[in-house]
Amino acid sequence: MSQDKQTNTLPTVLIVDDTEEIRRLVRIGLKSSGYNTVEASSGPEALFVIETVRPDIVVLDVMMPQMTGFEVLREMKLRFPDLDIPVIMLTAKTETDDKVEGFEAGAQDYMTKPFEPRELAARVKVLLRARQERERLRAAAEGLEALSATDELTRLHNRRHLMSRVGEAIAEHIRHGGPVSLLLFDIDRFKSVNDTYGHVAGDDLLRELADVLRPNIRQEDVLARYGGEEFVMLLPSTPVESAVVMAERVRELVAMHEFQCDGNPLRITVSIGVAGLPGDTVRTAEEFIAMADKRLYLAKHLGRNRVIGPEPAAKAEPSAA
Repeated sequence: MSQDKQTNTLPTVLIVDDTEEIRRLVRIGLKSSGYNTVEASSGPEALFVIETVRPDIVVLDVMMPQMTGFEVLREMKLRFPDLDIPVIMLTAKTETDDKVEGFEAGAQDYMTKPFEPRELAARVKVLLRARQERERLRAAAEGLEALSATDELTRLHNRRHLMSRVGEAIAEHIRHGGPVSLLLFDIDRFKSVNDTYGHVAGDDLLRELADVLRPNIRQEDVLARYGGEEFVMLLPSTPVESAVVMAERVRELVAMHEFQCDGNPLRITVSIGVAGLPGDTVRTAEEFIAMADKRLYLAKHLGRNRVIGPEPAAKAEPSAA
């Protein structure tokens, strides 16, 4: 394998042909058009280069010993299904069946030998532009998806995304039996904050609470604003006993933090209801949250600033609100 790959940002083209003279002609034509090149003289070598170098595009000969270009292309798609690498196939064959086989294997373009190097460079340019456009559209779609899953105020996950993730967690539990737990909590006497300081200050408080909670969850956890001053924390692979401990940690974290509300220091508390599988009899996201909501209601009824799980008496805290 010979490589001319440089450290700049020019696109890199992998040239695969068992004939050195063909590789030389392709290399000269592409380098004169501003491309970096790497080369391989066989199918196995080409697959190694694709894995290690990750070229931007491949120019692939059809007829080679060891592996044909069609076989290389199929193996490439099998090994690297997530790589968007356009392929131009080169062949001396002109039969339609060969071209069809190449396209069906995943090639984007097909050129017959002898070929004009400038035309090959032009086709490389077109395919790279198309790939850049696909990447732009993919990034835009991912950005829109992220926005659609995000609460505008707190930048946490929103209710729609939460319900989807809770449903997935329940389905995973039903299939494999692993534990999953859920915390539902809201700010005690939040209405008085809005009445005293105004809704803008109340929104600022919700944002600050999100900032306090965000660093205290695991990567696999889901923290979401459920609505109003209510938040949900989904804890995959977590027994309910551990979830109650986590809920107590959240309750204490909030109670100890000095919030700012319209420029004034403010202490707040939260009440938390905990539900978990196995244990609770729920089969939908709505039922799971409803179970936690019942325990949240009980926490409020018993004086607020406390955690209620499946064993409420063992987890009740003296009221600090």
